[in-house]
Amino acid sequence: YWEVFRQGSYWEVVRTHALLFPSALLGLLVLVPGTLLFFLAGLYAGRAGIMDVLARGEGPFRKVLWLGLTFGAIGMGIGQWTGTFADGFLLHMVGVMIGTIGAWGFTLAYISGLVLLARNDRFKGLMNSFVPVGRMPLTTYLMQSVIATFLFYGYGLGLAGQVGAAAGVLLTVGIFAAQMVFSWLWLKSFALGPAEWLWRRLMYGRGVRLRAASAGE
Repeated sequence: YWEVFRQGSYWEVVRTHALLFPSALLGLLVLVPGTLLFFLAGLYAGRAGIMDVLARGEGPFRKVLWLGLTFGAIGMGIGQWTGTFADGFLLHMVGVMIGTIGAWGFTLAYISGLVLLARNDRFKGLMNSFVPVGRMPLTTYLMQSVIATFLFYGYGLGLAGQVGAAAGVLLTVGIFAAQMVFSWLWLKSFALGPAEWLWRRLMYGRGVRLRAASAGE
C-alpha cells in the first residue's frame, strides 16, 4: 500500500483506503470505547467541579504528570512491541488495547503538564500564544489533513514512508507553528475560523457573523 500512497493518483489513494476500510473498522472496536470514555470523563469533570479546581490552580498535577508518563510509556511500549513482533490477531488486539491505555496515561500527563505551565508566570506568555489556534480547532485539524495528504501522498510530494522520526517531529512542529501564525493573523480580522463559521452556520441554520466586530460596533 505504501507504493500506492507514495506514487498513486488521488483516486488510486481513495480506492486503497476503501479497501482498507474493513480492517479499520476492527480498530474502531477498540478506539471508540476509549474515545467515549474520554467524553464521559469530561462530562464528569464538568459536573463534579473539577474545572473549578483547575481554575484555582489546585490539584496534584505533578503526581499525575509522572504517573501518566510512566503508564503511558509502559502501555505504548507494549503496544508498539506487539504491533511489530506479535503473531496472531488476538495478541495484536490485546497490544492495541494496552497501547490505548498507555495513550490515556500520556493524555493525563499532557493535561497536567499544560496546567503546570499555565500556572508558572515564566510561561504565561508562551501559553497565551496558543490561544488563537485553540479558538480554531476544527480549521486547524482540517488544515493538518490537507497539508499532510499533500506532503505524503502521490498526488502531492509523495513522501510517504520516506520521513524518519526526527524529521517527522521537526515537520510536525513546523506545520503547527505555521498554523499558530495563521490563526493569529486570521483572528485579527475575523471572529471565527472558516470551518468553525461554516459549522455554526450549518448547525444554527441562519447567518453567523464571521468578521470581528470593530471598536464602534
